[in-house]
Amino acid sequence: VGSKHLGQGRNPWKDTTRLKTQIRRGHGTGPLETPISDVVAVGEVRITGRSFARQLTTMRGGLTAGRSFAAGFSRTILDVYGPGRGGDVFELASAA
Repeated sequence: VGSKHLGQGRNPWKDTTRLKTQIRRGHGTGPLETPISDVVAVGEVRITGRSFARQLTTMRGGLTAGRSFAAGFSRTILDVYGPGRGGDVFELASAA
């Protein structure tokens, strides 16, 4: 479970290709701020441009799905970082 906040920096590539991560012992539910188990490790997951391009080719639906994702992702980036935006925050959330 987690979320990614965009628009807090002014570097779209850095903001979207790095994810702060915590690995916890045990199992639990609730917001990330709620202590549900011991933290075992912390770090940052990064994806390179080459790896990102490769990931687009592995989506179900093939190249069409990859293009569709890239178009939607590009629109989000322009909405957040485009001219006159001044650091709007857009939250992407997901549940595992």
